[in-house]
Amino acid sequence: MTAIAKLKKDELKLVAEEIGLAVTEGMKKSEIRRLIEESEVFTNDNGAVKDAIDQVLEEKKNQISERSCERRYRSSIRGEEKPNIRTEL
Repeated sequence: MTAIAKLKKDELKLVAEEIGLAVTEGMKKSEIRRLIEESEVFTNDNGAVKDAIDQVLEEKKNQISERSCERRYRSSIRGEEKPNIRTEL
């Protein structure tokens, strides 16, 4: 499954945990990927792994969207707090 190769380390860790695998703190990206690929779930139920990947990526997309909205909101608040000085010509 090529989708696994494209995932970042934190995403791989979440996928592994989602399908019930134990990931230790010091594991490298390649070790986590190998753990997933050699698991029974990956071998016997590829759909469950794909669903876990889709879920992790959707959650990450939502987090990014929320952070973007928060930044825009904070910027708008900061903009309102600044005095609005205009000089008329």
